[in-house]
Amino acid sequence: MRGKSLLNTVQAADYLGLSRRTLEGLRHRGGGPTFIRLGRKAVRYSLDDLMAWAEAGRRSSTSDPGPAKEELFKPVGEHSDVK
Repeated sequence: MRGKSLLNTVQAADYLGLSRRTLEGLRHRGGGPTFIRLGRKAVRYSLDDLMAWAEAGRRSSTSDPGPAKEELFKPVGEHSDVK
């Protein structure tokens, strides 16, 4: 991770266009972007993780359910659409 910027919760929320409380809630409940815990209270987010999380929410319409959860968490090379 050397040389990569890490954002605190306020910066990450601003980057995503969310409130700090929304991002904190997602972190607590799960479903938010991957984060890094530095000590007991310090939490940081990498820009790559924020972009990956945002891209995972991309849909072509409101009825598009997106990829199945099983597909999202398979190791690279085991996805059904990869030949």
